[in-house]
Order: sequence, then C-alpha cells, then structure tokens
Amino acid sequence: MRYLFEDWSYLSQTFETARRIFLMADFDGTLAPIVDLPRLAKMSDNMKRLISNLAKSPHFTVGVLSGRALTDLKEKVGIEGLVYAGNHGMEIETASETYIHPEALDILKSIGKVREKLTKSLSSFEGVLIEDKGLTLSIHYRLVASKDVPEVKKIFCKTIEPYMKKHIFKQTEGKKVFELRPPIDWDKGSAILWLIETLNLKNDLPIYLGDDKTDEDAFGVLKEKGISIFVGEPKTQSKAAYYLKDAFEVKIFLKKLGALFNI
Repeated sequence: MRYLFEDWSYLSQTFETARRIFLMADFDGTLAPIVDLPRLAKMSDNMKRLISNLAKSPHFTVGVLSGRALTDLKEKVGIEGLVYAGNHGMEIETASETYIHPEALDILKSIGKVREKLTKSLSSFEGVLIEDKGLTLSIHYRLVASKDVPEVKKIFCKTIEPYMKKHIFKQTEGKKVFELRPPIDWDKGSAILWLIETLNLKNDLPIYLGDDKTDEDAFGVLKEKGISIFVGEPKTQSKAAYYLKDAFEVKIFLKKLGALFNI
C-alpha cells in the first residue's frame, strides 16, 4: 500500500488518459468524519460541492456505497445525479432503476425479532445503539464504557447464536459495530461489479475509496482493474493499493482529480 500523493504524477496520467472514470466512495469515515452517533455524521459543504461538480462532468459517473440504509444515505448525501448503494450494495438506486437483492428480503421478519431481543438484553448498558436498517441490523458500541464492552459482546453473541446455527444471518464487524446481514453471497465488491455491468461501465476506470473492513470486498474486485484507496493509517493486510490519511485528504484528492478535467 502506497501513499497516493507520492504516486500522483503517475496516477494523474492514468486518470487523464482514461476514457471515463467510475468514482465510488464509502460515506462514514471517507466522505464524512466518523462521529459517536451515526445520525450526526455530516459531509462538509466543500465536500458536497466537489462531489456534485464531479457528478455533473461528462468524464465521471459518481456514487456512494455505504452500510447505511438507502433512504438514510440519500438523505445524508443529498446530491442529485449520483448512484446510491445502501446496505452494502443490497439496495441500489441509479438514474433508471432501483434494485433490491431479492434474497435479502427474506431476512426482514428475523431482523425485527432479533432487534427486540437485543434491545431487551442490552438495555442495562449505557451507550449501546441498535440501528435497524431493514435489510441489516447494526449494534454500535462506540459509546459503551470499555469495561462493559466484553460483556456486551458476550450477550450479543449469545442472543444471536440460535439464528447463526440456522444460518439466518451472516455476522460481520466494523469500527466499534457488530452487524447482522442476510446470509447471501453479496457485498460491496458484488455491488461494484453489478454497477459496472448494469451501467455499461466496462471501459471506464473504476476508483473506490473506503475506510472499513467492509470496503475490503470492493478493494478486492478492483485489484487488477481499477484504483483502490484505503482511508486511514496504512494497513499491510488491506487489499487496497493506495491510502489517504483521512477524510480531509479525500477532499484534497477529489479537488486534484477534478482539476485534471478543469472542474
């Protein structure tokens, strides 16, 4: 993994010679700083302008791919002309269609039941936030006292155990969050490939930026065919080819990228 700006002279030529660019990014920790309460996450006005201007350019197809629910993601970003992919790409909205992975819908009843059980079993711990996103369920523990985190994890695992044995859920983890998803072979990487096929972007140069474990699936599918950028301190185990230090550097990157096309 290399620091992106150290390779800018090479990368800028790659971008300039590309037929078009398919630019996708995660939201939390990438386009907006991580905050204690997900509902308070916010993009800066400057970031919004940069993304909006890129989306209006004929050189770009621009989108946001997040673990947030599609409706929540659209409300948070609020920019017209983007591709929006929520719940790790299980629900996608393009200019011409809205796609929901058909097998993901089977989880809806179980999500409600386990949400109720976790709400009850974790109610005594201050700082636990349970977020029902329809097709997925997130249990945030960023605000939980460090001494209580092991017990929260223990109760979480015990509560979901019967569901896991029946393969009703797939469990993943992110930054201070547990997540329950449908047990299907679909992730951010699958969503990127679906979009490339559906939007006829096979000849475009794909770029993806993300900061979390769930973004590794997108980095993986772009390993031989695009530019993958991890946001955060460099990790040797990441599949990303490049890194930027934080959301502020993402803003700098988008500004430099736009400047190559007089945007």
